[in-house]
Amino acid sequence: MPGKSGSDNGEEPEGQDSEGPESSQDPDASDADSSAGEGNADDQGTDEFVQPLTPVSPAFDLSSIMPDFSRMMLPLLPNLQDLLPDFTAILPKINIAERLIPAFDLSGLLPKIDYTPLLPKIELLGPAFDFSAILPKVPLPDFAPAFTQLLERLRESLPPNWPDDIDLDRVVAVIQDEGLPLVWVPRAKIVSEMLAAADRAARVEVLLTHVGELLEDCRQVLYDVGHQTLTGQLPLAFRAVDALESGHHEAAQALAVVVTETALARVIGGKYLDIKKQVLFDPELVPYTQLRLRAALAPIGPFYTAWYASSGAPAPEALSRHVTVHQADQSHYTHGNAVVAILLVASVLRALQELQEVAEASDQDGQSA
Repeated sequence: MPGKSGSDNGEEPEGQDSEGPESSQDPDASDADSSAGEGNADDQGTDEFVQPLTPVSPAFDLSSIMPDFSRMMLPLLPNLQDLLPDFTAILPKINIAERLIPAFDLSGLLPKIDYTPLLPKIELLGPAFDFSAILPKVPLPDFAPAFTQLLERLRESLPPNWPDDIDLDRVVAVIQDEGLPLVWVPRAKIVSEMLAAADRAARVEVLLTHVGELLEDCRQVLYDVGHQTLTGQLPLAFRAVDALESGHHEAAQALAVVVTETALARVIGGKYLDIKKQVLFDPELVPYTQLRLRAALAPIGPFYTAWYASSGAPAPEALSRHVTVHQADQSHYTHGNAVVAILLVASVLRALQELQEVAEASDQDGQSA
């Protein structure tokens, strides 16, 4: 039947005992019956019969029908903890352990015992063996002279006018993108000021504030040029420096530009586009022995910028060989471009001198081999 699913499954319904309705009687009553039976068996000769104690009325369990007042009333009572003030904020914090048990330093009461006299001294039975007598003496090479020579060659390959803390990334941007010479000229102090300037216009302003020093630096560099392939251009380079010193910046710019172009064409040769590719400068790819030479020729790229009036584009403001020679205009012949042209002719002629010396040294090495 549907109402007896618990018994059908072989389980006892809750609240009932397995022995039926008699199990609901007082267990003390069954104990009394058994003891009474045993008494009758032992006292058969007595006339007095002891009646067993039985309840007058059956006991009823009212818990199942009475409501649970505790569950009904507790939700209605307020939380006493919320009614009491929080004394933790006003009561002082007392460390009971520190108050009741003070810290004692017992190190002074304990004796200090040295156990080393009690330990036995162990000595090796055999004599000390000197391995230096049987090990071979290997002389280590002295790398100091070779390392010093390498550093000296590296220092000589750098431009002598560069400061020790020069920023190569900034140098690449100035010489290759802006076309401003930084090798051989100007002096280290001016190089530092140029690299610290914000942009190309600010760097040209630095040059214009040091014109007298720049003229001196250019003459000093030109004095070191003497290769036979440059003898026709060297006197003209000095004349360009003199023209700028005399206040003729237009003549100085024109003369310095044509001297630079002629020297490059005779030593390097080739078309302008090919020369621009050859002078591209990357310090990570250039051998350190060629770093100074390649950095000196890097400004030639912007120097060979072409411009045609028919193009409709504005003429370049920076020094341009094409504009100076073929599109002469007063707006391009400025004091700034004249100073850059003087620096460029001195730097390029000195670099071409070094290029010729390297080529001749290579030819001599090839003949001796």
